[in-house]
Amino acid sequence: MRVVLVVISVLASISLQSKTGIGAQDSDFTVGVFGRELPADAPTEYREDYLLAPSSISPNKKLALIYPKEGDEFQTEPESGTADNYRVALDPFRILGPLPVGYFENINHKGLSVNWAKDNSTAVIVNQGKWSPRCVIAFEVKQGQIVHQRELSQAVSDFLQVDYNKCEPEDFMEIALSGSWKLNAKNQVIVKCVSDSNGKGIPGTKSWRARFEGIWSVAEEKWLHKKVTAVFCRNYRDSDLPK
Repeated sequence: MRVVLVVISVLASISLQSKTGIGAQDSDFTVGVFGRELPADAPTEYREDYLLAPSSISPNKKLALIYPKEGDEFQTEPESGTADNYRVALDPFRILGPLPVGYFENINHKGLSVNWAKDNSTAVIVNQGKWSPRCVIAFEVKQGQIVHQRELSQAVSDFLQVDYNKCEPEDFMEIALSGSWKLNAKNQVIVKCVSDSNGKGIPGTKSWRARFEGIWSVAEEKWLHKKVTAVFCRNYRDSDLPK
């Protein structure tokens, strides 16, 4: 059975803040402002149902992300509770287009962060769940339009899946994935992640851990570098718990 590597573990996240990008986060699960009201010039239907994500405001204060106050994290029907997120222009306010971020105000274990390039041309959006990012979306902006948009977390999961399959660990939970997704001076996404099959750290269970390092070119829409490094494939030890 194929295990999808889409959930983040209790392993300590690699907090590598890019010196060239501008990063912000709406919440650290317990800290921060989750959202704020839309500006007065926004249409009434949006002001009633949507919030502006403070972390998503671009360095030049011209672009941002809005998300609905209500949604359904576990949809049973395509039309039920869709979490429509939109990229918007500010001052004056206008809707520029949808973004498939799937974030909404009452979502469980909320965490929304955005890393903007200093020149406002590129951004990485992370919708953080309890154990993993629900999605990581990188995109470029040209003449007010989104171009070269790509979701990255699933690709990283797929790369790690190959090494996971070789190990065949004992599974008792979904696989864990934690790390950082930051822009460098060339507006490329630097990805550094750790994946673990034993997120709860139960000793004596055959477990697997591996690291992924990669560089994603937003403009070229391709991986310039990707590397999976096996850490261990054996019974879990107390010493394997994150310090």
